Amino acid sequence: MADIGRRGFVRGATLGALAFTVGGAEVIMAAANGPLAQDPEALAVELRPELLNVFPPALLGRIVTIPYFPLTNAMLDSIARLQLGRIDQRIRDNHGAAFAYTDAVVDHIVSKCNDPDSGGRMIDNIITNTLLPALSREFLKRSLAKEEITRARVTIENGDFAYAWS
Repeated sequence: MADIGRRGFVRGATLGALAFTVGGAEVIMAAANGPLAQDPEALAVELRPELLNVFPPALLGRIVTIPYFPLTNAMLDSIARLQLGRIDQRIRDNHGAAFAYTDAVVDHIVSKCNDPDSGGRMIDNIITNTLLPALSREFLKRSLAKEEITRARVTIENGDFAYAWS
């Protein structure tokens, strides 16, 4: 058994949550190949041998295994649009400016999410480390110069984010 942490006992607990990436490859294969993707209980049975390699049988007898399937591109698209919508709202609230982006921006963000284990966290990483710094710099620069921004627009040019201001 892998040494994951300290052993402990909880008495009288009715709810507990454990999150582990055991059987990740099996879940990804099941999601891609069909019948087990439609039957989480059958997938849990299929994952049991993998779980027994990591957890003691006594623990597995007391918990319910809930497999999490990788996000589809449509789900990632929705998450990206939700995050971009939050940026739009923040820009409107704080600067009274419009924020616009093209579908190519969403497609570009989703195309960067190629690690199924990271889920939607990669979207947040891309936005936090690329989009937001560029937007913030420009808003700060124009604010210091006493220039008003009425619109910020993000597009994709040459495979990267491009910004336009008015």
